[in-house]
Amino acid sequence: MYEFRNWGIRIGILVLGVFLGLALYLSLSISQIKAAEEKKGDPAAGEKLFFDTQGLGALACVNCHKVNGKGADVGPDLSHVGQKPVEYLRESIVKPSAYIVPGYEILSIKMKDGKTIDGLKKGETDKELKIMDITDPDLKIQTIQKDQIESITPQPDSFMFSFEKILKEDQLNNIIAYLQTLK
Repeated sequence: MYEFRNWGIRIGILVLGVFLGLALYLSLSISQIKAAEEKKGDPAAGEKLFFDTQGLGALACVNCHKVNGKGADVGPDLSHVGQKPVEYLRESIVKPSAYIVPGYEILSIKMKDGKTIDGLKKGETDKELKIMDITDPDLKIQTIQKDQIESITPQPDSFMFSFEKILKEDQLNNIIAYLQTLK
C-alpha cells in the first residue's frame, strides 16, 4: 500500500508539473502573439516616411534606395524586398552590417601612389574600375585605372548606418509594413 501511495504522489506531482508547464507555455505563446501584433505597422505611413525627404532629410530611405524606379542607386533596389522575412527587414534597418547584399560591400582601394579610396563598385572593365566614393559628399563616381591599384580590400561594415536610435519603434514598424508590400 505504501508503494502505491508513493506512486500516487509522484503521478500527482507529474500531472501538476505538466499542467503548470502547459499553462506557462500558453501564456508565453499568447504574450508572444500579442507582442507580434503590437509590432504591426501602417504601410501607408511607412511609405510616406520612406519617401519623406523633408522630415528625415538626408536620412530618408529614398536618398539611397530605389523602389519601382523612384529613388537613388546607392543601396540595393528594394522593389521586391517584401519577399524577405520580417526579421530580415528589421535587422537590415537596425543592424545593416549583419548582412550586406553582394555588390554593396565597401571596398577600400589602395592606390600605388599611396592614396586610398573607399567606395562602392559601380562598374568594371578590363582596364578600369568605377567606384562611388563614399567619402565625397556628392558620392561622385570615379574611374580608376586598374594598373594604378595596389590592393582592394572589402570592408566588413555596411555603408548604411543603423536606424535603431533614429527611428521610433512605431516608425520602424511602419517602414517594415511598407517594405512587406513590395513584392
